[in-house]
Amino acid sequence: MNFGRNQAKLKYVAKWDDNDYYGSAYLYEALNTFECTKDDIVGKRTGFMYFPKTKEL
Repeated sequence: MNFGRNQAKLKYVAKWDDNDYYGSAYLYEALNTFECTKDDIVGKRTGFMYFPKTKEL
């Protein structure tokens, strides 16, 4: 992570785990939180909902 952060050329760095699920708005919401709060780091708790009728996670 430190190596990647040091090589980054843009303002933000996102950490991704290859075995985790991220919703389609994950990065958008993280960037929006940065802009609204001016914090140095943001994160989310994990919580999943499964909808059996549509088979959506």
